[in-house]
Amino acid sequence: MSKFTSITGQVLSGDGAGAAAYNTFDNPHQVEPKPLTDITVGTNSFTSLLPACSVAAFTLKT
Repeated sequence: MSKFTSITGQVLSGDGAGAAAYNTFDNPHQVEPKPLTDITVGTNSFTSLLPACSVAAFTLKT
């Protein structure tokens, strides 16, 4: 049984463009936070597959 009741996350990445991604007036949503959907919960841990050159934030509730 996991010690977490729920885990959610968001990832900030550039839609496959990696570190070269940036927002412009023509494309203001290339780099923006998106919900993480691939979170696997273990007994005392969790894992998630993240895109290259991304930043993630997780919220764990016990």
